[in-house]
Amino acid sequence: MPKAPVNPLPASATADEAYAYFLKEALALDPRDVITVRVDVAIAGHNFRAAATAIGAVWDQVTKVLAAPDATIVPLAVPLSLALEKADREAFDLASDGKIASKLTRVYEIRTLLFAAAELGKAFGIVDAATVKRIRAGRGPVDATQDLADLVPLFPAAVRAKIPMVDEALLAEASALHAELYPLFKPTGAKAAKTLSDAKDLRNRFFTLVARRHETLWMYGACVWGRDVDDHVSTLGAHQRSSAASTPAEPPK
Repeated sequence: MPKAPVNPLPASATADEAYAYFLKEALALDPRDVITVRVDVAIAGHNFRAAATAIGAVWDQVTKVLAAPDATIVPLAVPLSLALEKADREAFDLASDGKIASKLTRVYEIRTLLFAAAELGKAFGIVDAATVKRIRAGRGPVDATQDLADLVPLFPAAVRAKIPMVDEALLAEASALHAELYPLFKPTGAKAAKTLSDAKDLRNRFFTLVARRHETLWMYGACVWGRDVDDHVSTLGAHQRSSAASTPAEPPK
């Protein structure tokens, strides 16, 4: 395993502590180097932590190939993930009661279920394929929330009769979440817009810290597994890690 950094965060560090720990580094980034978040932050955090675990399991091999690998990445992967998730919440929790993050999680859950039902409806020939494709086109929390409003009309009673996984209660919840959250993601005042922009910039900065470290982990993995590195270190936006990645394998001899 990598040697712990000189001033490590404790294993029990909270998201607030992790955020404060990495904030100076995030703010020091050149604006030209900041990467805009274009993937689900929860998935990115999971894949980053999984990559760190995979590399940690073969750290001895990494040190045999590289003279001075960065030993701070693996032990700080979890705290940095917490900091990124907090930055993501801050970007969408402005002037809220702090519950928006959990509601946004529910947005994604319902969105996933409705898209799965829509695919089934396409197979039955009762849901328009072009409409589903159009709704899928966007990305991000604002688009995900709007997707709920766009998906609901695809499931009238006649369609629900053939797709029991969607019922009136689920559609009502989807409509309510859209009505509550969408206006919050579209601030109309200049001050609110500036604050939201600042919060999103910070989220992008924390994501950049994760992306840079993840790229380094991938490079370490390539030194150990060669062309099979992607089986062990998934991209940040990958929705599912391979079975080989779940259990770090022995590196090639």
